Parts: sequence; structure tokens; C-alpha cells
Amino acid sequence: MPLYAGAEPIELDQVISYLNSIETLGADFRQVNHDGSISKGVLYIKKPGRLRMAYASPDTTVVIVNDEFVTILDSKNSGSHQRLSISNNPLRLLLSSKFELNSEDSIVDFNSKNLKTTIIVSDRKNKNLGTLEIIFNNKPLIFEQWLLTNSLNEKVVVNLSNISVGDEFKDTLFDPGFEFNKITNKP
Repeated sequence: MPLYAGAEPIELDQVISYLNSIETLGADFRQVNHDGSISKGVLYIKKPGRLRMAYASPDTTVVIVNDEFVTILDSKNSGSHQRLSISNNPLRLLLSSKFELNSEDSIVDFNSKNLKTTIIVSDRKNKNLGTLEIIFNNKPLIFEQWLLTNSLNEKVVVNLSNISVGDEFKDTLFDPGFEFNKITNKP
């Protein structure tokens, strides 16, 4: 890849406009977990409020965010699942139809230098819930990574590659009930 020595810093409003222009996004991902282990898979985002992370073998996990909840399904364990509220997760900001930094959210840091731009956001009312660091390549401007730090200060880094924006995704991709029935072989 060529280096762009003359890449200009990006303004915050440019980054917000870029995020707001994304309605769907598909990508391969490589996740570095808080314990140092690495997971890979395929990610789909459909705004507003939907995300799917299907992990590659040997992992059998599928994470689905659908509006208000995060559902974590494990096909290896007969479709066992967890369901958590997305309201306590800063990742919800990426899934909103309009990325806004309002009174509930605050920018902890914004930095744009040469080839990279970073926004770090947290929930102003509940700072102990963690932070979300969103990292962009500047030339061209493209969303390429996030770093989620939870309330226990555990960090998970998700790197995106083979990014595709604007594809059509079926709603069943983001339906935990449909996925559960598929895993447990129910009609």
C-alpha cells in the first residue's frame, strides 16, 4: 500500500458525516480479546440498531444486536445464549441511524493526524460503563477499527478488512430468534 505523506487531518464534522452516510456495512474482522486470544469472522451492520458478528471456526459464537439487545448465541452448546441491554454499551453509538454526540454522550478525545483519526466516546451519565475508541484511515476516509473498553477496564480490539458499504442484508441476519431456531434445528 502506498503511504500518503501529505494526508491532511480530518475534521470531526467530516467523520460524523461519513459515519452518518453508512446505512449498511459488511466486513471481515479480526478481534483481539482482553485475554490476548484472537477471533476472526464476518461482521454486518444495518442501521439503525443492528449488528451481526459471526465468528469463524473453531469458535461457534454469533453475536446479534437488534435494536435494544445484544444476544450472544453459541451453537456448540445447544444454542445456549445470553441477552444483554445495548443501552449500557458505547457500541450503540455506531449503530444509531444518526451518529450524534448529545448530552448523554461525550467525546473524551478527538485526534486527527496524518493518516489516522480517532474519536473516543463514553456515556457522560455513566462514565464507569467504558469507552469506545473509533479509528479511521484518513486517505481515503474509512472506518477500520474500534477498541471497546468495558467497565472492568478489559479491552477488545476489532479490526475490519474487506469493507463493503451499501450492500443489502436480509433482516433475518439480525433476528436472534431465527438464528436460535437455525442452531437448534427448529422450523
